[in-house]
Amino acid sequence: MANVQIAQASIDENKSARGGQSGDQTGGETNVRNWYQRSGGWKELIRCKDDSVAQKAADAIVKLTKSNFIGYDQNQRNTLYAALKKNGWSVDKYIESGEPVETDCSAYVYSVYCCFVPSLRSWCDSKGNSAYCGNLWSVFSQYGDGLFERYDDYNIINSNEYLKVGDLLNDPSHHTVMVVSTDGSIPITVAPSNEYTSTSTSRSSSSSSSNYSNTTVSSNSSNTVYRLSAATKPNENVLQQTEMRKSEFESLRNKMTNEAPDMGRDIIHTSELYDTNILKSDQEAKKERF
Repeated sequence: MANVQIAQASIDENKSARGGQSGDQTGGETNVRNWYQRSGGWKELIRCKDDSVAQKAADAIVKLTKSNFIGYDQNQRNTLYAALKKNGWSVDKYIESGEPVETDCSAYVYSVYCCFVPSLRSWCDSKGNSAYCGNLWSVFSQYGDGLFERYDDYNIINSNEYLKVGDLLNDPSHHTVMVVSTDGSIPITVAPSNEYTSTSTSRSSSSSSSNYSNTTVSSNSSNTVYRLSAATKPNENVLQQTEMRKSEFESLRNKMTNEAPDMGRDIIHTSELYDTNILKSDQEAKKERF
């Protein structure tokens, strides 16, 4: 198997999605680690066709991660973008500033690529919000100056043999990472599936409170994860049935996303937290009561 490493924004110092201090308090809120196969698999691979741009993005995200200035907080997910913009999109100048900021998984990879593909900035500058997992391909395809292509062949995108530096592995409902190193790559021989478009890029970035059938969730709540996961626990036995709990969680997320589009990003990122933190072990799930 190929030796592949990825960079990602994972979770804050309190093992939560919101409310932590700016900057990486643990040395792991943003991190570089070995490639891993997600539970449920990756759903798409977004590739930069310009190898030099892809390499620059990979080098930049590694440098940013090692600075320990980049923490995880969905409430402040655009502060990295703002800091890079303030420093003329120079990663080195930003790091020299020493300003601690926050991001999340999708805002991280998006902000980094904005340093090298100026057209991508138009999305955040016009919408006031970075791309997120659910519309990542829509943004990169529409604003990426034709530099990106997408693959969705499951066997290809869930093998580390085909990955190249700068690749984005994404599950639109959960999480995204960037490939930063590989010791070799098998060429992909299938055609890109660029006709696919993820969640519409027309969504507003403003936060609001929305009512759902039988469920009300405030988008600015720091306890959204607790309430969503609690809603999926009809009895204590479910805590011991990870797959059932995951299925129920996904069903609720899909229902809420469909019935309340304005809450789509909150729910998607809650699902990301579920994937990275709630699915630990049954024992930890019982203890932490997410």
